[in-house]
Amino acid sequence: MEKTVIDNPLITNANDTFIFALSSLDYYLNRPQRISNGAIIMCLEGSAVITLDMKRCEISEYSRIVIIPQSILMIEKKSDDFRAICFSYSIEIFSEACFRIESDFFGFLKDNFHYKFPPETFEKNMLH
Repeated sequence: MEKTVIDNPLITNANDTFIFALSSLDYYLNRPQRISNGAIIMCLEGSAVITLDMKRCEISEYSRIVIIPQSILMIEKKSDDFRAICFSYSIEIFSEACFRIESDFFGFLKDNFHYKFPPETFEKNMLH
Protein backbone atom coordinates (compact mmCIF):
# COMPACT_ATOMS: atom_id res chain seq x y z
CA MET A 1 0.00 0.00 0.00
CA GLU A 2 1.37 3.39 -0.99
CA LYS A 3 1.38 6.09 1.68
CA THR A 4 0.12 9.52 0.62
CA VAL A 5 2.33 12.42 1.66
CA ILE A 6 0.49 15.65 2.37
CA ASP A 7 2.59 18.81 2.28
CA ASN A 8 2.26 21.49 4.94
CA PRO A 9 0.82 24.54 3.12
CA LEU A 10 1.81 26.94 5.91
CA ILE A 11 5.54 26.28 6.15
CA THR A 12 8.08 28.85 4.97
CA ASN A 13 11.80 28.40 4.36
CA ALA A 14 14.93 30.49 3.79
CA ASN A 15 14.15 30.90 0.09
CA ASP A 16 10.42 31.57 0.49
CA THR A 17 9.74 33.87 3.44
CA PHE A 18 6.21 34.58 2.22
CA ILE A 19 3.98 31.90 0.71
CA PHE A 20 0.54 32.11 -0.87
CA ALA A 21 -1.36 28.84 -1.36
CA LEU A 22 -4.83 27.53 -2.07
CA SER A 23 -5.39 24.55 0.24
CA SER A 24 -7.89 22.22 1.87
CA LEU A 25 -5.53 22.13 4.91
CA ASP A 26 -5.62 18.31 5.01
CA TYR A 27 -2.18 18.40 6.64
CA TYR A 28 -3.83 19.63 9.86
CA LEU A 29 -6.78 17.21 9.87
CA ASN A 30 -6.86 15.51 13.28
CA ARG A 31 -3.20 16.24 13.93
CA PRO A 32 -2.29 19.24 16.09
CA GLN A 33 0.77 21.00 14.73
CA ARG A 34 2.81 23.90 16.05
CA ILE A 35 3.19 26.59 13.42
CA SER A 36 6.59 28.24 13.78
CA ASN A 37 5.75 31.10 11.42
CA GLY A 38 2.64 33.27 11.11
CA ALA A 39 -0.32 32.87 8.78
CA ILE A 40 -3.64 34.29 7.68
CA ILE A 41 -6.23 31.83 6.41
CA MET A 42 -9.32 32.96 4.52
CA CYS A 43 -12.08 30.41 3.89
CA LEU A 44 -13.38 30.52 0.32
CA GLU A 45 -15.95 27.73 0.51
CA GLY A 46 -17.13 24.93 2.73
CA SER A 47 -16.63 24.87 6.48
CA ALA A 48 -14.31 23.45 9.12
CA VAL A 49 -14.10 23.13 12.87
CA ILE A 50 -10.66 24.21 13.99
CA THR A 51 -8.77 24.38 17.24
CA LEU A 52 -6.16 27.10 17.58
CA ASP A 53 -4.24 27.11 20.86
CA MET A 54 -7.00 25.12 22.59
CA LYS A 55 -9.75 27.48 21.39
CA ARG A 56 -12.34 25.85 19.16
CA CYS A 57 -14.34 27.61 16.45
CA GLU A 58 -16.16 26.92 13.23
CA ILE A 59 -15.01 28.70 10.12
CA SER A 60 -16.98 28.95 6.92
CA GLU A 61 -17.13 31.00 3.75
CA TYR A 62 -16.08 34.63 4.39
CA SER A 63 -14.15 33.69 7.57
CA ARG A 64 -10.59 34.72 8.34
CA ILE A 65 -8.25 33.43 11.02
CA VAL A 66 -4.97 34.99 12.08
CA ILE A 67 -2.27 32.67 13.37
CA ILE A 68 0.63 34.17 15.27
CA PRO A 69 3.95 32.29 15.41
CA GLN A 70 4.22 29.29 17.73
CA SER A 71 0.46 28.66 17.72
CA ILE A 72 -0.94 25.12 17.59
CA LEU A 73 -3.48 24.46 14.84
CA MET A 74 -5.69 21.43 14.26
CA ILE A 75 -8.62 20.87 11.92
CA GLU A 76 -11.12 18.70 13.83
CA LYS A 77 -13.42 18.18 10.86
CA LYS A 78 -14.16 19.83 7.56
CA SER A 79 -16.60 19.62 4.70
CA ASP A 80 -15.54 17.92 1.48
CA ASP A 81 -15.65 21.25 -0.36
CA PHE A 82 -13.54 23.18 2.17
CA ARG A 83 -10.96 25.43 0.47
CA ALA A 84 -8.95 28.31 1.87
CA ILE A 85 -6.40 30.86 0.77
CA CYS A 86 -3.36 30.70 3.02
CA PHE A 87 -0.84 33.51 3.43
CA SER A 88 2.19 32.35 5.43
CA TYR A 89 5.12 34.49 6.47
CA SER A 90 8.38 33.73 8.23
CA ILE A 91 9.14 34.62 11.83
CA GLU A 92 11.70 37.15 10.53
CA ILE A 93 9.05 39.03 8.53
CA PHE A 94 6.70 38.86 11.52
CA SER A 95 9.39 40.25 13.85
CA GLU A 96 10.23 43.13 11.51
CA ALA A 97 6.58 44.05 10.99
CA CYS A 98 5.80 43.92 14.71
CA PHE A 99 8.89 45.64 16.05
CA ARG A 100 6.98 48.64 17.49
CA ILE A 101 3.64 47.00 18.31
CA GLU A 102 2.71 46.66 21.97
CA SER A 103 2.67 43.10 23.34
CA ASP A 104 -0.98 43.53 24.47
CA PHE A 105 -1.98 43.58 20.81
CA PHE A 106 -0.69 40.02 20.36
CA GLY A 107 -2.78 38.87 23.30
CA PHE A 108 -5.78 40.46 21.61
CA LEU A 109 -4.97 38.68 18.32
CA LYS A 110 -4.57 35.36 20.10
CA ASP A 111 -7.96 35.76 21.82
CA ASN A 112 -9.72 37.14 18.72
CA PHE A 113 -8.16 35.11 15.91
CA HIS A 114 -11.44 34.52 14.05
CA TYR A 115 -13.51 37.05 12.12
CA LYS A 116 -16.34 36.51 9.65
CA PHE A 117 -16.66 39.24 7.04
CA PRO A 118 -20.07 40.35 5.78
CA PRO A 119 -20.37 38.77 2.29
CA GLU A 120 -20.48 42.15 0.55
CA THR A 121 -17.09 43.18 1.99
CA PHE A 122 -15.19 39.89 1.73
CA GLU A 123 -13.93 40.37 -1.82
CA LYS A 124 -13.03 44.00 -1.13
CA ASN A 125 -10.96 42.94 1.90
CA MET A 126 -9.30 40.17 -0.09
CA LEU A 127 -8.14 42.54 -2.82
CA HIS A 128 -7.01 45.52 -0.72
